[in-house]
Amino acid sequence: MALPGTRTAAAEWGRYGILVNLIAPTAAGSVFEDLVAADPGFAETAASINPLGRVGDPETDVAPVAVFLATEDSRWVTGETIHVDGGQHLPRYQSRPRGR
Repeated sequence: MALPGTRTAAAEWGRYGILVNLIAPTAAGSVFEDLVAADPGFAETAASINPLGRVGDPETDVAPVAVFLATEDSRWVTGETIHVDGGQHLPRYQSRPRGR
């Protein structure tokens, strides 16, 4: 589901040929690495609560979506929020580890 601001911007800028989309990523990064350093079991816990059973990688999981949106292949996509999170945005899905 697109966020209202994404749809509004797409409606406003579309007449100028400008596409507006939002990537909502969840992947390992510096904060994730800090959490792993503080709690060695955090990576396994994070992977186990993800519907795909692993932690996303910024380069191999998120970047290709950004590249797609930057190509002519996405010329008919606008006003969308693209969740690149392994399914963590799914309704009623509890993505917070227990006890955290």
